[in-house]
Amino acid sequence: MIAPSGAAGYNRGVRIDLGVRLDPAALVAGPDGTGVRRLVPLARLAEAEGADAVLLAGDDRRLRAGTVLPADPYVLLGALAEATERVALGCLAAGTAGRPPSLLAKLAASLDVCSDGRALAALAGPGEPPLEPASLGEALEVVRAMLRVPGPSLSGARFAIRRAHNEPRAAGDEPVPLALYVAQGDAEADGALLELGARYAELTFVALRPGGEAALAGLAERFSSSARAAGRVPATAVLEAVLEAAPEEAPGALAGRVATARASGAAGVVVDLCPPYDDALERRLAAAIAAARAGGAGGGT
Repeated sequence: MIAPSGAAGYNRGVRIDLGVRLDPAALVAGPDGTGVRRLVPLARLAEAEGADAVLLAGDDRRLRAGTVLPADPYVLLGALAEATERVALGCLAAGTAGRPPSLLAKLAASLDVCSDGRALAALAGPGEPPLEPASLGEALEVVRAMLRVPGPSLSGARFAIRRAHNEPRAAGDEPVPLALYVAQGDAEADGALLELGARYAELTFVALRPGGEAALAGLAERFSSSARAAGRVPATAVLEAVLEAAPEEAPGALAGRVATARASGAAGVVVDLCPPYDDALERRLAAAIAAARAGGAGGGT
């Protein structure tokens, strides 16, 4: 595994208190795919309702559902960058099947420039095709180097770069934060991926289906232990919960799950609005954000 470079450093204080995740593939309306145009008003609504991140589903849901994306998520995120002012933006999350880690880093850096420093670079674990932890660690380190070191060269068993041209650079004073998205599976696999997040990423997102919040406390403890072992300062390694929210879930139930996730060690919560989507999606989005705030996310009480 490629060792992290101390010179690359880690961003401090990166955190999403309350985010939402939307699925572009579920917004296709007819064969022309014009339903994705709803993303712009949806992102504006999320920002107005108090969310601090709008994230788009990527390879994990597309492959699980056997569907295709109507457009590359980073193209859609470029449109959202122009339409919003405050929310963080990113694809949660991308695998390495059609987008090698060096390209992901360049896309995230370009989005950061377009959004005035609001981009997030996220890899999916184990991704598609599934990567062993050592290979995923290599991918994470390639992205880190591309975002932080001029003309980086790294050599691993699966991924390598040589004097890579990594322009543009981030828009702000700090590099684009790196994230790892972990789809909750068996405990051993989750633990190995959490260790990678604790070593390489500023943000580690754990996806939780309804009822999975109870397992988060153990995962949070393992994550914190791994971060300490890696010499990380707590402010540079943050664990976030991604809560799948079905259309039929009552706001009170979602608020309870958010409260449980926060009490179990999640620094913040991303509400994943699961398909299907209908004409009531805007109301559902606003209600989900209000429920998350009621559960203690985003400064709620």
